[in-house]
Amino acid sequence: MARRLGCEAQVVAITEREGLPIDVGRSRRLFSRPQRRALQARDGTCRFPGCGVPARRTHLHHLLAWELGGPTDLANAASLCRFHHGRLHEGHYRILGSPDGELRFETRDGRPIVPPPPGIDPTSGGTAHLRQLAREHGHQIGGMTPMALDAGQRPDYGLAIEMLIHNDNLRQARAGPSP
Repeated sequence: MARRLGCEAQVVAITEREGLPIDVGRSRRLFSRPQRRALQARDGTCRFPGCGVPARRTHLHHLLAWELGGPTDLANAASLCRFHHGRLHEGHYRILGSPDGELRFETRDGRPIVPPPPGIDPTSGGTAHLRQLAREHGHQIGGMTPMALDAGQRPDYGLAIEMLIHNDNLRQARAGPSP
């Protein structure tokens, strides 16, 4: 990780307990477990302005894509929640770095994305009535509440098995009779 001090840059290597460097450069594409732990400690939450998803529930994103020569290093990574990571790859916004290591987020048309002013709860918008209903039923919703990936519905295993059988029957029908 490089830090600017006046006109010169000082390089600080972050290492594991055994003294091995955490940054792996271009030798691998995916972040290692020690890198993940270091990034979770550094970022704390999703880096998108105003997003409070804990870092342990985020994806690690290469700021300069690995395919374009970006290293798998801490200085080239940011923690993004599933939603904001997807929106970034869909092109809804972009992340720009600055010489001091801070990240700037901006919309497609270049407008800066900034966190909401202090004192405004970004989660109180359209979900306030749901939070009230949960409180009335004795449920506590907070940062440690588990999050369902598909609206919280239980999986329909019967339907899943039915679809597997149906797809297998279609595959066999397309293959024709066996010799």
